[in-house]
Amino acid sequence: MREVSSRVADGGRIVIPADFRKCLGIQEGDVVLIRLQDSEVRVVPLRQALVRARELAAQYISRDRSLAEELIGERRKDAERE
Repeated sequence: MREVSSRVADGGRIVIPADFRKCLGIQEGDVVLIRLQDSEVRVVPLRQALVRARELAAQYISRDRSLAEELIGERRKDAERE
């Protein structure tokens, strides 16, 4: 693990060093998640967090099942009852 020091600037801004951004695939304008975990701040690119979420969900949901189709079906049934 590599560490660098940085100062907190006006408004709480902290610069992520260029080589860190490159390793994480973060570019200007990208969305990142900032998580407080075990008294540490962790920065995760949103796209990486989505990949992890999909992998986690895939452990519990079979590939031939469509949660979107199930939700649409439930909404249609609800609409018919109204």
